[in-house]
Amino acid sequence: FFAVSTDAKTKDEVFAYQMLQICKKLTGDDILILKASFEIAESKDDKSLIKHDSTKGSSIIWAKEVSKKIGHEISEFVENREEHLENLHLIAQREQIPSYNRPQSTFIKTPHFRLTTLGYKFCEFIIN
Repeated sequence: FFAVSTDAKTKDEVFAYQMLQICKKLTGDDILILKASFEIAESKDDKSLIKHDSTKGSSIIWAKEVSKKIGHEISEFVENREEHLENLHLIAQREQIPSYNRPQSTFIKTPHFRLTTLGYKFCEFIIN
């Protein structure tokens, strides 16, 4: 890790420490979900999932796409870990306000396929 090297800056060390604290709170399923979300966000093939006109995203579609990217295509596995990842602020929170013109389970879209800035930076940190 860049932050653990002898020439690391204090801010890098603090950042690495904070990222490692998050790691301790994650399961293997959580990591697979974050990895799949990151890969979708970084994909140049299908930006339609990320750049759709609406400012809201469907958590049902999100779970289906993530489970498809993971390979098992069982969205319930993803949905089981959703609340935990929301509580860690790694993915955008669901809105529970029903509306006639959109699904009940929506979330505010982020530029990173539901990953928050923290979630996106966390994935970058793990990859590097």
